[in-house]
Amino acid sequence: MTAVPKNSLIKCYSAFNGFAIYKTEKFLNCYYDGRLRIDYIPPKLLQANIRASGPLKLNNSQEDCEHRFFHYSAIFKNGARIRISPEILF
Repeated sequence: MTAVPKNSLIKCYSAFNGFAIYKTEKFLNCYYDGRLRIDYIPPKLLQANIRASGPLKLNNSQEDCEHRFFHYSAIFKNGARIRISPEILF
């Protein structure tokens, strides 16, 4: 694992279970959707995930974390940037 430089942020496509600050205009036309939305994930990212982790195992699931679609829509519709801080802020 590569160390993250101090005071830097880690790029990601979705994050959960933390403190978030949203830039309002990036999320106004986005919504939460708990359905499994593989169609919304760019093929390039799906293929990279399959290469790293193996074939997708959906197990007939129709549910997903609603944050994923919310964050992906903000990124792909409005150019939002989702980041994680490796530092303990609170």
